[in-house]
Amino acid sequence: MAFSERLHRRPVLSLALVGLATVLALVAVTPLQYDFSFTTLFVGEGEDYDRLSDYLQRFGNDVNFVMVAVESEELFSDGVMGELADLTSEFEALEGAHEVVSPTNVTDLIGDGGTLRTQQLVPDSPDNWAEVEATAVRHPLLGGTVFGTDGEHALILIRFGVEGSVSECTDGVDNDASGGADCRDRSCRSRADGLCDSAELETGPAACTNGLDDDGDGQKDCDDSDCAGARACEWLSSSEGSKEACGNGLDDDGDGVIDCADSDCMLSEDVSSCNTARAISQIVGQRNAETGDTGIRYHLGGIPIVSEEYTRVIQHDLTTFLPLTGLLVACVLFIVFRSWRGVLLPMFVVVVGVLWAMGAMMGTGGKLNMINSS
Repeated sequence: MAFSERLHRRPVLSLALVGLATVLALVAVTPLQYDFSFTTLFVGEGEDYDRLSDYLQRFGNDVNFVMVAVESEELFSDGVMGELADLTSEFEALEGAHEVVSPTNVTDLIGDGGTLRTQQLVPDSPDNWAEVEATAVRHPLLGGTVFGTDGEHALILIRFGVEGSVSECTDGVDNDASGGADCRDRSCRSRADGLCDSAELETGPAACTNGLDDDGDGQKDCDDSDCAGARACEWLSSSEGSKEACGNGLDDDGDGVIDCADSDCMLSEDVSSCNTARAISQIVGQRNAETGDTGIRYHLGGIPIVSEEYTRVIQHDLTTFLPLTGLLVACVLFIVFRSWRGVLLPMFVVVVGVLWAMGAMMGTGGKLNMINSS
């Protein structure tokens, strides 16, 4: 007797198996994981991909830069430069921001009596702003880059630590805004000096928190019984998911990691400081809202910002258009079949099929990206 016939003869068992598979799929897709990095468009093998990887290792890439363009008719003035100095300090204090290049901190190389020294190109309180402006916009390296040649535009550049070294693969921050933090990022697994390599058993804090099925038994991290005794999987007290808990320097939930190194903090919408790109967006948005009489306008650019925007747009589309599409399909089914059974059964098949597909994808490490989200 064929397997399908056996299931047909046992409807209760069949429905139980469908229900179990649906629950497992629902667990696998909760919460939804996004990865809108452009590298998801590449096939990760072959001669061309190896050549690209070699090029990026030699010369670096631009996935870890956020650019803030500054626009002001009074750029070279005490008020505007003071505002930029405060903004620069705010960016430098962010988790994951390794370097901030700003009009207020760039230096110039000066010849002085046969020796070379560096000095800040824009002094704190110069006597003649017109002279400073002329020097900045005509500078052979900084004019047209950090300073616009029209004297009304400037650039602040924030560089993240790319997730490919030990320090960036243990800070709990999605440094390159690729959708994966630390050992969940493919860059850490390939270039972090063995830190994120698979282990034989999931028995230690590293193996129990790297997002991998290290021992190949189908269970990852704290879901694996091997990790049951690991301190990283013990739940002692409150969740580390608030601004206070993620900035107090304590291991609030007793999982062995503190503050932004804890994935609870990084994933919380209320703790933007643990997602550098999101934090920069919020800071710039607040500055634009408070621009007032300063006349300063800020504009954001860079791949991390694009990735954040992709995530926001896709989340909005999923929550808006999926219900509307379902309603439209239900209306068409009712018009065609003229019964609720003719509506509910096809809708059930579609929903369960999509859920199983997403569960299989995310259960094996996949994420929603620019292609499969459609």
